[in-house]
Amino acid sequence: PVSAIAAIGDTLLTSRLVAGNTNGTVKVFDKSMKLVAEYKLENLSDSLFDTQAGDWRRHIRSVDMMDQRILIGTKGSEIFEIRAPTHSPSDGVSTDEKILNLHHGPLVQGHYKHELWGLAFPPPPLPSADKSVKDPFKDLFATTGDDGTLRIWNICTNSVVAEANLTLGGVHQMSRAVAWTRAEGAGVSVLAVGLGGDAGRRSKGGGGIKIFTFDHSYNLLCTEEGEAHKLTGWVSDLKFYDTPVDGGMFRLAAASHDNSIVIYGIDPDQFEIVSSPDKKNVITKHDAAVMHIDFSDDGHFLQSSDAAQNLTYHNLGGENFEHAMKKISSRETADFEWASWTSPLGWPVYGIWSDGPAEVDINACHRSPSGRFLAIGDAAGRLSLYNNPCPKKGAQGVCGTGHSGHVMNVRFASDTDEVLVTCGGNDRCIMRWGFSSQ
Repeated sequence: PVSAIAAIGDTLLTSRLVAGNTNGTVKVFDKSMKLVAEYKLENLSDSLFDTQAGDWRRHIRSVDMMDQRILIGTKGSEIFEIRAPTHSPSDGVSTDEKILNLHHGPLVQGHYKHELWGLAFPPPPLPSADKSVKDPFKDLFATTGDDGTLRIWNICTNSVVAEANLTLGGVHQMSRAVAWTRAEGAGVSVLAVGLGGDAGRRSKGGGGIKIFTFDHSYNLLCTEEGEAHKLTGWVSDLKFYDTPVDGGMFRLAAASHDNSIVIYGIDPDQFEIVSSPDKKNVITKHDAAVMHIDFSDDGHFLQSSDAAQNLTYHNLGGENFEHAMKKISSRETADFEWASWTSPLGWPVYGIWSDGPAEVDINACHRSPSGRFLAIGDAAGRLSLYNNPCPKKGAQGVCGTGHSGHVMNVRFASDTDEVLVTCGGNDRCIMRWGFSSQ
């Protein structure tokens, strides 16, 4: 069926009717409704005919035409500009007109279903890296969304350089968490993707984790393509501890909506999860869904905050989980340094909360690479910046607006305090921000 239509031109010679349908076909007619040309978007982008994603990405929602250009907007949040037919109706009908993209890929692209939460930058190069060689992952970041895609973006060109579909048991999966780390000497980086989500209705089923490798040639591959590591609740946060422990393995913490946290080991050679959840590496001290987690600097401790506004600290039981994990008091962690800070709760971020009727929910927090600043995303669609630490409640920050709804994630670039990225939940917008720290 026809899903988009536009009438172009105001003379008999220039009048055209452009129509697009739900199967990704664009047709151009003259003033007498004779077919001039027909284009199929499957010849333009394989992603538009991805059977796992269904009809969303090829479904045409809007068309327009000017001079020798046709603009096409799809339900998959992509806008393409192609060349219009160059011949007249007297030349005969061309139903196999070659489709010519006037740009390298879509003009605009993005996640296209429900909400967008997952966001991660790669960590800085390892100290042992050759500093004379340009970092292949500089200016890149990753996002995952409810549309079931993992996307790697170039922050300078606003374009997707790699993409993967997320499935579990052959079924397309939502995703609301992603983490990124580097492998020393392997020439690749590693991404963990958390599966599952709840699009405003009762969540059905659980979640899982998939591990991907991403190399300097921008090849994005799943290391365990068969099945993800399943969890009983959907994954709300993921964190790598970037220094190998546990006999040389990476640590990966997964926060779940079943109120638990699982600590995994990742093989540094095969890039696969080698430890399954058991009593030693599962934390079950929360009474609500765990939303944010952070490792300590030495990787032996973890802090976690939940949906009931509780902040909890955990001793992970040694490098090889030789001791049972246990909850510890905040007093014991008073002098700890943390590898990251993404919790909206705790002494360093106490001042980001305001009193009275103006108080809004804070969904995301991130400490800058230098440790000087805190970036906050809230339910009112604002990005706010504060000095770190910010212990006085009701502190004044610098505020920026742009999102039409709640901001669900915020991250500084890993090598500078002056570049940030935010993800809007319902608007599914990815916004790049810059500010001067002077």
